[in-house]
Amino acid sequence: MLQRSCQRCHGQQPTQGAPFALVTYEDLHVLNKRGKARFELVASAVESERMPPTYLDLDPPVEALEAEASALLLAWCEQGAPGNSGDGCATEHDEPASD
Repeated sequence: MLQRSCQRCHGQQPTQGAPFALVTYEDLHVLNKRGKARFELVASAVESERMPPTYLDLDPPVEALEAEASALLLAWCEQGAPGNSGDGCATEHDEPASD
């Protein structure tokens, strides 16, 4: 989901004004100056519908997250953005999970 909906701007080299990468599991657990993990910032941005930035004029256009995808991402963040628990969710050290 992050690859499809976030990494266009939050890639290894962030673009379009994105302040950080969201490429690896570790990227999501970096703490800001206030001690908040990035996954908490992601949850806040998704919950408030600031992200993905559908207001950007890009080709192809940025699409909003579907309700199910948004709910799944928010639930994962609420759980502390856990790593691979054997349920098919891959970390950077695992084989990619199929969509």
